[in-house]
Amino acid sequence: MTKPNPENCKNGSSKCAYDCAQLQYTIQHRTVLTSPLSPPDNHHSSNVLYWRRRGHYRYCYRDIRRVDLAAIHSDIQQSPLYDFHSATSVDSYVELFNSEVERILDKHAPLKSRTRRVGRHVCRWLSADAREAKRRCRRRERRYRKTHSTADKLAFQAARDTARDAITRSRSDAIRQRFDDVTGNSAAIWRAVRNVLHRDHRPVYSDSQCRTLSCGFSQYFTDKLERIHQLIAT
Repeated sequence: MTKPNPENCKNGSSKCAYDCAQLQYTIQHRTVLTSPLSPPDNHHSSNVLYWRRRGHYRYCYRDIRRVDLAAIHSDIQQSPLYDFHSATSVDSYVELFNSEVERILDKHAPLKSRTRRVGRHVCRWLSADAREAKRRCRRRERRYRKTHSTADKLAFQAARDTARDAITRSRSDAIRQRFDDVTGNSAAIWRAVRNVLHRDHRPVYSDSQCRTLSCGFSQYFTDKLERIHQLIAT
């Protein structure tokens, strides 16, 4: 990215608008925080900084949709980004650019944090009969846990078996319907297969896990080459 030219800001030239738009683009992209502290299982790529506890995840974000663009343009034009000397080094200007972007962001779109509950499973495919069977099973289970009677235990076991069969049947019907909807479209069939097999959820590894994996791969191939060398020598 080139340095903004203060001469272009005279008389509100289009080049000044371009410089402002360029910085605004960078500001928007700096709102994307991609350094997860403890990544959730189903997030291989995230737009927020987040961390989790059981049943919840906490994330930080900047509300750039409610930013006053005119005020941002004014602050950009009045920032030190347009007040530099030709002898300024690239490294010094990059540091200035980063600090000014962060300052403007904190002023117009401060970092906010929220906490949300996370369900363990997505059960939109459950039929009405399966949902009712699950509720009935839970009612029988609570009654059995309370009374510990043999009759309530047998009723709970029967309801559990019925609920399991209803859930299995509902899952099979949902998968069958998904493939029926994409019949004749090979690309859509492949996407459905990957979704059913949960192939789209790529694991996200921490730095220590990546280090362990890389060391393990390196040691594996080192040992393999050493064994091949020994076999050739003998």
